[in-house]
Amino acid sequence: MKKLSKGNFFEIRAYNNAADAIEHSTAEVRDLWQEEKLGEIPGLGKSIQSHLSEYFKTGKVTHFETLLKKHPL
Repeated sequence: MKKLSKGNFFEIRAYNNAADAIEHSTAEVRDLWQEEKLGEIPGLGKSIQSHLSEYFKTGKVTHFETLLKKHPL
C-alpha cells in the first residue's frame, strides 16, 4: 500500500466518522443538503459539510482535487 503522507490524526478521524455517519444515515445526504439540514447528521462538521456542498453544487471538491494533484493515483 502506498503511503500518501502523514495526515492530521483528527482530520483523518473526522473523515472516517463522517463516512460512517453518511453510510448509516436513514435519509439521503443530497436531500438533507437541499433542505439545508446536513448538520443533523452526527459527525459532519462544518468543513465536511462545506465539502459536500461544493460537491453537490459543482461535482468536485477543490480540496480533494489539490490532494490528487499532489498524490496522483
